[in-house]
Amino acid sequence: MGNFRALVGFVFAALAAHGLGAPAAQSAPPRVVEPSEVVSTFYRWYLRSLTQDRDPVTQDTATLRKYVAAALIGEIDKRLKSPEGLDSDYFLQAQDYLDDWEGNVSVAQLENTGTVATTVLTLGGKGQTAYRLKVTLKKEAGTWKIAKVQRPHD
Repeated sequence: MGNFRALVGFVFAALAAHGLGAPAAQSAPPRVVEPSEVVSTFYRWYLRSLTQDRDPVTQDTATLRKYVAAALIGEIDKRLKSPEGLDSDYFLQAQDYLDDWEGNVSVAQLENTGTVATTVLTLGGKGQTAYRLKVTLKKEAGTWKIAKVQRPHD
């Protein structure tokens, strides 16, 4: 009887070592990234790139694709290649930026229908006039992506 218990113990130990003896632990579902977090993360990266004298649109397309809808990337690329080009930075809706914007990014979510979300992005530090942008996001392959940026009509 002692050998049988030892054999059963050995079999269970071997099964457990290979993950076969006990039910597998359920993996946690992927964390849902809210539209406001996408906008905040994108703009911190975007402004950091600009302050480091890098063009995020042309020099880091992989990161750009992570946060920006494919249709908007195509539209910006088309404008860049046109004879008129872009007369201002699309994501800032301005020709220039202030250095303190990178450290002063806040986002308020206005609306979320489940497939389209609208946020208001505020850039600027204390003592500065706040600079606001309306950022619209759409779900693309289950991920929120920036689809449109415009100056709000206050």
